[in-house]
Amino acid sequence: MSIPKLIYVALRLLLGATFLLSAYTKTIDFNSFELRLLDLQLIGWGMVPHLATALIVAEFAIGFYFICAFIQSKEYNKLTAAFLIVFSLYLARLWAIEGNDVNCGCMGETIPFTPLQALVKNALSLGILYLIHLFERKFPYLRAASSFQHVLLLLLGLSTAALNVPNFLNPVPAALHNPSFFDHTLLQKSSTLSEDSFDFERQEPYLIAFLSMSCGHCRIAAERLSSMQRLNPKLPIFIVLNGDSSALHDYRTQQKIESIPYTLLEAAPFIQLAGTSVPVLFIVQNDSVRYDLNLYQLNGKQLEGLLQ
Repeated sequence: MSIPKLIYVALRLLLGATFLLSAYTKTIDFNSFELRLLDLQLIGWGMVPHLATALIVAEFAIGFYFICAFIQSKEYNKLTAAFLIVFSLYLARLWAIEGNDVNCGCMGETIPFTPLQALVKNALSLGILYLIHLFERKFPYLRAASSFQHVLLLLLGLSTAALNVPNFLNPVPAALHNPSFFDHTLLQKSSTLSEDSFDFERQEPYLIAFLSMSCGHCRIAAERLSSMQRLNPKLPIFIVLNGDSSALHDYRTQQKIESIPYTLLEAAPFIQLAGTSVPVLFIVQNDSVRYDLNLYQLNGKQLEGLLQ
């Protein structure tokens, strides 16, 4: 194989791997990707799972296409360019609104990217795509993609997404058969700081989240709670934090949870109420823990139903 052909294949493999990695990392924490789409405030909870899945499937399909370096398709090249341009516009909007100190979600929560870093990545990807286009004009004898191959790539995208999206594998939260007692009086007595009031005597269910300020998964949970509360300010949510009080203000600002009622607990009562594995997400009603959610079940649409 000549050097130009080797370069052509290497560029396709690089671009294909980038799209496959981008799609895969979004499936690791599918709900976070949903919330980032919801933050655009263009669609609601009903449509967002379908849009998120469609985008992931398309990324997988595009990635598989470029990995298959023996076929050409102008349609996939155009789709790839459109993807990169649309997401670049989203990144520019995100940068203008929230600044450059946020994770844009382009590589999920696994590989944090700032909007600027993601824009640079997209610009490089467009440059690689242009080089691929030039090579394909130079080597027109490479086979064009057939209808069968288009369908095959789409099916590969669908099947890979279905196998990887945890949201598809996690059932709707089930009520506990034996609800445990939740001692809100211990919480109130042990709190070292509580600036916001919350009615723990309410008859309706509420969500209480136990988060450690040093825990990475807790940061994801905090961001998710922030998005849910922003989309529906009436959701009854209370956050219990553990960590250094001097870092409290910066933590709440960075995670955008300033408007959610909270308290700060020392380690002993925190562990007594929540255990040692965080984040802990309880739905409580009448001093009883009715649901014990995991991070992937922290879904806004399901949560709205459970808190009605």
